[in-house]
Amino acid sequence: MEMMETILKRQSVRAFTEEQIKESELETILRAGYASPIGGAKFESMHFTVIQNADFLKRFRVSAAEFVQKPDANPLYGAPTFIVVSSNAVNPVAYANAGCVIENMCLAATELGLGSVYIYGCIAALNADQDLLKELGLPEGFTPVSGVILGYPAAPVQEREVPFGRIATKRFK
Repeated sequence: MEMMETILKRQSVRAFTEEQIKESELETILRAGYASPIGGAKFESMHFTVIQNADFLKRFRVSAAEFVQKPDANPLYGAPTFIVVSSNAVNPVAYANAGCVIENMCLAATELGLGSVYIYGCIAALNADQDLLKELGLPEGFTPVSGVILGYPAAPVQEREVPFGRIATKRFK
């Protein structure tokens, strides 16, 4: 797949099969994350936690649903893999770094035929649940800032039109 083809094909997938992704696919996605630009090349300021434990994912779903007071909420959309991106410096650069990491991971997932979604909203629920946070075993001083969910799409991903200029652009010549 050519780079622009992958970029244009990437989109959020919010319905997954229960089948776990292959170890080789996970390794490719993690490599894409490791290759991401990180502000000041401070790679030690970032940490990835790969969660594929069905029991943990279920408990997180329940906790997040309670956090937003919506009992039917499913913030992970049934994805079997959740990568939490944490930082030891929670500031705008940490969020920018997480965005770069997750976009690389989403592009790698797309190239592999997997579905992905950048997860941000439910990270507050994770940070509020001290029991789940402790269970993650994050290094001291690290806080989850974003995440990405991964899995096999439950339905074929439909092609989409990406209109040129959909984001306002002003050019100076």
